[in-house]
Amino acid sequence: MSFPFKIVLPAVMAIALAGPLHAKQLSAPDALQLLSSKSLSCDADGSPVKLKFGKANAKKGRIAFKGKFQGRSISSGYKTNKQGMLVNASTGKARSVSVDGKGRITIKGKGVPDTVCK
Repeated sequence: MSFPFKIVLPAVMAIALAGPLHAKQLSAPDALQLLSSKSLSCDADGSPVKLKFGKANAKKGRIAFKGKFQGRSISSGYKTNKQGMLVNASTGKARSVSVDGKGRITIKGKGVPDTVCK
């Protein structure tokens, strides 16, 4: 009796490949590395956002960015706090960065709209 590898193997591969479609939250150092020197076109609550990140300073756990949102210029940054979390450099409010299987980067934070970038 032979095992039906032709049927089982594609099914197993489909299940394995489906996993990366879910967004994975990054650690602060990984988020800084991912965003370093990137220019992103994003969407925040249906409004276009352009973000341009500077080069991350991994030693200090910081990254600056500039952008445009609803016709306004924004300039801010993220840093790693003492607990190892990514926070807004000015307000100290927590931020999370995740990437899904399609390469979309999502930035979330309390009091700000979720920003999904390509």
